[in-house]
Amino acid sequence: MINSVVELLNNQIQDIRFRFSESKFKSQLKINNFPAVFFDNYAGGNVGGRSYNWLQKKHENRSLHEPATIATLLYLQKYYSREVDIIFDIGALYGYFSLISKSIFPKSIVFSFEMNPESHIALHKNINSNKHLGIPATQCLNLGLSNKTNLQKRVHARGFILREDKEYEYSSVIDLISVDDFCRISGFQPNLIKIDVEGYQAKIIPGSMDTIEKAKPIIILEFDSPKRLEYFNTTNKQITQPLFNLKYQCYWCKNHRGFADKFQQLDYNSFSREHEQNSLSVFIPN
Repeated sequence: MINSVVELLNNQIQDIRFRFSESKFKSQLKINNFPAVFFDNYAGGNVGGRSYNWLQKKHENRSLHEPATIATLLYLQKYYSREVDIIFDIGALYGYFSLISKSIFPKSIVFSFEMNPESHIALHKNINSNKHLGIPATQCLNLGLSNKTNLQKRVHARGFILREDKEYEYSSVIDLISVDDFCRISGFQPNLIKIDVEGYQAKIIPGSMDTIEKAKPIIILEFDSPKRLEYFNTTNKQITQPLFNLKYQCYWCKNHRGFADKFQQLDYNSFSREHEQNSLSVFIPN
């Protein structure tokens, strides 16, 4: 009997084996039998007490950052490896999932999109610590992805948060671009998109719909809380309705930061208040 996607994802969570260690200059993470990935202890950044402190906190007491996300990547490597060769990591921060993706999918081209200029510098240093995965291991892009393209836009890009509607105390000049325009200009069509952008998916997904309809990528999407989405006057259900309309199958994990929770299939008509929280969804084209 063929196991369901839910069963396979949940089995993969329990099958994760990892080892995190550090030396004077670098920290190392190894997932299962895939090549280890490295992080520069002096990369810097301004999120979570800098790259090193953020990484240490995610692995203290032998923990692992977002096991459900890693389990999803392992599941995809096992059952979709031939289909996944172009990966977009949107909200790459310090390169954690970009590097794990490159380790798991060694023949893929990974684009690491990070809008925060300081985080992007740290991201670049971490990527450069992984020349064994490629030179460069991933393509690092200091871009803000949005619903439309607006080059050299002065925005608030601080911590995890991007705001483009007005100037704030901390502002930067970056290029805003839609996924559709990026794909049209670059010629790359993603097979896998990971989005973790603190609610900004409310703008990114509308700017990606031509690409999604054409390429039918698998989408790993972090849901956000009502408080986070209040700024965008929307909900997780409203944001993902276009994906359900395209007949994507959704698999949802309530607590993606722990090993105990499990995926379950989520239909649009079953979407409830329970799903309006920080959690993980995986959309697979039918």
